[in-house]
Amino acid sequence: MWVNEGQVLTSGMRHDQYLDIVRDLVERGEAPDGVGFMGHFADGTLTPMEVVYQRMDDYARLIPRLQLTEFDVDVGIDQTLQADYLRDLMTVAFSHPHCEAIVMWGFWEGRHWKPHAALYRRDWSMKPAGQAWKDLVFDDWWTEVRGRTDAAGRVTIRGFHGQYTITVQYGEHTVTQNVALPASGLDLPITVPTSDGPASDSPGKPIR
Repeated sequence: MWVNEGQVLTSGMRHDQYLDIVRDLVERGEAPDGVGFMGHFADGTLTPMEVVYQRMDDYARLIPRLQLTEFDVDVGIDQTLQADYLRDLMTVAFSHPHCEAIVMWGFWEGRHWKPHAALYRRDWSMKPAGQAWKDLVFDDWWTEVRGRTDAAGRVTIRGFHGQYTITVQYGEHTVTQNVALPASGLDLPITVPTSDGPASDSPGKPIR
């Protein structure tokens, strides 16, 4: 059970009242599982990043699970400003240790409630804001790494949380496994067949 409200991260008009509601639910023993913030940003509500982060902190002290919901940025025809603010706001939400998700509120101009807030124009050409979104999600926050195991057959890799395809190669043999990397980390044993026979019965070397 989540609660969700607007004009908190944007204008701040409902920040205090929303915080009181969440606090009251907690005190009554009916704490929600998480807190959502509708993120419809526009001219006049482009909140500074440090203020957005502080407001998230205010709620995280009560409920340590947050989401930025219904996210879009409508600043008219200023596509550079839209891209810059979208990139910065997504980065702040991603960086907050208690923010679990960013929910976009549309992406194509032809079916967006605020066409200027779309990431793709009606002809499906990408706007600067779309490029900013793509660069973050599929580049800056995307882990692609190669590593070589040590003498014990172990390699340690640091990556973003999420779904991974792990491929281990030894000689002419390759093993691929799909896994999810949680915040707590993961020890993943993978057994690779030897070059002169089937895989041994011994457990594989953990790969983190």
